[in-house]
Amino acid sequence: MTLVKSFSYLNINQRRLLLINLFLASLLASSILADIFYSAQYYFFYITSARYILLAVLPALVAGSLLGRFIFSVFKSYRLLFTLIDIFFFIICGLYVCRFFIVSGGANPVFVLITSCGHGMLLYAALISFFAGIKLNYGLKISSGDFIDEKHGIYSFFTICFAGILSGIIIASIHITGFISADNIIIICLQSAAALVVLVSSFFINMEYNPDTMYMHRFDEDEQAAAVEHRDDIFFTYLNASYIFMYTYLAYFNYIKFYADLRWGGARFAAVCILFIMAGFFLGRLVRQSFWHIYSEMLFPVFFMLYVFLIYRFHEQVTPFQALSFIIPAALLFGFTVCQTVRMLVDRFEQESRYNVLFFSMFIIPPPLLIVLSFVEFTYFWYFILIYLLTLLNILIPGLYLLNKNTRTYKKGLYFGLTLVFIPILLFMHLYLKIPINSARYLPKVKNFNELKNTNFNALYLKNKSDIMINDTIAFRSSDSVVRGLKRAMLAALLYQQDDSTALILDGNQKFFRNPVISWFKNYELVDTVPARFVDYERLPLAGNQLYVADEKNIIDALRGEKKYGLIASSPNILDMRHNAFRFSSDYYKYVKEHLTDNGIFAEIINPDFCSKKTISRCVTNISSIYKNRVVYFFS
Repeated sequence: MTLVKSFSYLNINQRRLLLINLFLASLLASSILADIFYSAQYYFFYITSARYILLAVLPALVAGSLLGRFIFSVFKSYRLLFTLIDIFFFIICGLYVCRFFIVSGGANPVFVLITSCGHGMLLYAALISFFAGIKLNYGLKISSGDFIDEKHGIYSFFTICFAGILSGIIIASIHITGFISADNIIIICLQSAAALVVLVSSFFINMEYNPDTMYMHRFDEDEQAAAVEHRDDIFFTYLNASYIFMYTYLAYFNYIKFYADLRWGGARFAAVCILFIMAGFFLGRLVRQSFWHIYSEMLFPVFFMLYVFLIYRFHEQVTPFQALSFIIPAALLFGFTVCQTVRMLVDRFEQESRYNVLFFSMFIIPPPLLIVLSFVEFTYFWYFILIYLLTLLNILIPGLYLLNKNTRTYKKGLYFGLTLVFIPILLFMHLYLKIPINSARYLPKVKNFNELKNTNFNALYLKNKSDIMINDTIAFRSSDSVVRGLKRAMLAALLYQQDDSTALILDGNQKFFRNPVISWFKNYELVDTVPARFVDYERLPLAGNQLYVADEKNIIDALRGEKKYGLIASSPNILDMRHNAFRFSSDYYKYVKEHLTDNGIFAEIINPDFCSKKTISRCVTNISSIYKNRVVYFFS
């Protein structure tokens, strides 16, 4: 068989300019998407925003990459097409970066977008991902080629993608924390400069998507053997891509089980994973290509289960930051495997085949896997069944490949010996750490809910006190003083309802305590702001007459529309008071006022025992700046 190696790209400066363009585009897109993810958590506190962001980002990324593959293959005006794509990308990103300078009147443009279009943020994230997909597809195709200086651009492509995404997450984290106002201005200037460089550089990039062969080397190999070997290489490449994404998601799922963080989500976990995958990628460049793209997957379950067992054993002794160190060995192995797989593709495949394999590995295989996994409600049984199934595949498939190779007998014996040792160690550690395999939810959100089922809220006095936890944070305290305070506060709000007006009650405690005073309102709409899945679909037992029915909605959706109310009562739970900053923001109070009649009343019910001084001060300041007349009731 004759292989043709094409040295197609002569302009080294063009290649460098393209890499700069892709790095800054990756930085810009990832920083904006991370900021959108945080905004989704901020405004839609109880919505599992990761799932919705994935549903917006991943299909759009796939659609963009497929469109880029089509248009660059059909149309030959590469500079014009690339420039047009970057103009749209610049406009979309620029609008978000400079959003505070576009909307007048002090309104938050993200909040304006959300209230005017329910899925506005998701559409925005999808647009960014769509154009990023087109650009990444173009960069992947060019980087898959061979260059006249014998350097392989695909290594640089992966490096700048990893570095750009990591930088974007770091920038978004700095922007989100906003320690001082100057930080945000600096970040906005940095993002604006990145967007400008991306746009300007696109005018100078003109590299062919399907280049002609300009120089050839010829190598004679056995055609049949090479075809079989290439088929095996492609098969293991697709397997590696699937395994890495699945193991990374399962590792993230395990991390948030023990270190649930409502504010930051998986940003820290993602940053550490990307950083050490990059380190593993560089490590892979130092090791000679020797079937590591096949046999390294045997180590996937070893390093992953090491992470699982360490986090189970030490999660009570280490902080969330220290626990991130447990994923480092697995991340290094994943990066090493990616590099070895890329090296194999560079050594054995032509540009078109190399590009096709990487295209399917990066853009086609991961999105369906991640979307499906995000919708699976894992129990202990199914979580570990999936892990052990992956472990079996990681051991069995490379083992069968090893048996069919002309490999020395001692290597085969060593492999099967280690396998026989690993399996009992795995079972022993599982039993030693007392990890159950049952139908209980692997990632339970609520704890101590059964205490509520044993509480008689109709009693004259509640003797028992218990704390109901959501994501390891107290959400409701079942005690006599708290229940009496909620009744008294709602009664005070009831006194201000006019006879002919409608009241809207936004109750964050409805899942834990059905306040009987609510049924005394004459005309009212009751919204339960906590979704059922956040209490693992637990329900309070029916006791006596069911006085009312609550409508489960998000706060923004509950207030959406033109309807106005004479009274709006907001009763956040303890979790809201401690972590739901939007519930006490000026955006929220302004939005409420827009849905009040001219003489309407807004009642905010808070418990100062569970509310920080900073939150109370913020609440008072924002209410005072929006509502002219105020009265405060304090119950002991």
